[in-house]
Amino acid sequence: MGPEVLAGLEEFPLKKPPRAFFRFYDKKGLRALTHGTLKFSPPKLLNDPFEMWAGLNLEEIDQDSLLRSLIISTGIFQHMVRYKIGNSPIAYEQAMSRIIRAAHAHPEKGPAHLRSMNDAIYNVVADNIGICSLSAFAAPHLAGPIGIRHWAMYADNHRGFAIEYSGRFSLFAGLAKAKWLFPVDYRRKRLRSALSDFDVWNDAQLTRTLRLWTSVKCSAAWGHEKEWRIVAPLIASKRLPQFISEKTRYGNRLVLKLWSGRGSAHQRSLDAQIIRRVILGARASDKLEAQIRATLARPHYSHVILERAACCEQDYAMVYKPG
Repeated sequence: MGPEVLAGLEEFPLKKPPRAFFRFYDKKGLRALTHGTLKFSPPKLLNDPFEMWAGLNLEEIDQDSLLRSLIISTGIFQHMVRYKIGNSPIAYEQAMSRIIRAAHAHPEKGPAHLRSMNDAIYNVVADNIGICSLSAFAAPHLAGPIGIRHWAMYADNHRGFAIEYSGRFSLFAGLAKAKWLFPVDYRRKRLRSALSDFDVWNDAQLTRTLRLWTSVKCSAAWGHEKEWRIVAPLIASKRLPQFISEKTRYGNRLVLKLWSGRGSAHQRSLDAQIIRRVILGARASDKLEAQIRATLARPHYSHVILERAACCEQDYAMVYKPG
């Protein structure tokens, strides 16, 4: 990573991954096991409409702050104007003259200006990054109401399966060290942006904004999920061999390969240690079970434990039995 990217991440603490991550799949997610992959989704496809979308701090907007945001040379607005106008000094001066006159005539447009800054960040970034969500569940979470709800929401109403990944595996450790694997920051109050947040706009500030905006979620709505997430730009598929880009009906999606298909059988067995357990949902079909059993029969999966979820006969809880 370049120095500006490192500067943008400096304020964020380094977090050690938990011992285990869980990810839930429907029957269409079998490729995660057969090919050893983790799929990333752009923010607009996630189930929370607040993803990557900061609120607005409207209280601090006045005519002075609006004018400063428009004319400050290091700000994002000036970057946008120069990008749109090009290299013509005359066109730039004419455009800025119109913008300043409008700001003096309509200071009430300050909130709309801030909203446009927020939208610009979302529109540029949201289609160019991927987020991979993982749940840091301990045994009580997996067995209790949280687990029941997770199976219903993310594993096709208990018809799918879950994979337990080793959180301490080198791949996750490396991503955490780079600060692109981190726990979600669950907050009671919404993160809000102010006009001053965009007064200095460079790679460091872009990185900081991306990291911050992708990390926050509403605690009351989502805190039970105990989510960790990996964030990566789509361009990673062109720069890092472990990432590939796949075309889908939703556009290009980033995929992280847990091991290379070109490595030796021994190396694949070592890399496959990242998967520790596969759990069939309580309503998983015999066909899905047969497919998973056939996959786990491969030599590099000889260490993986297979279990099946079942409803407890006494309590509202899930029990996990050897498969």
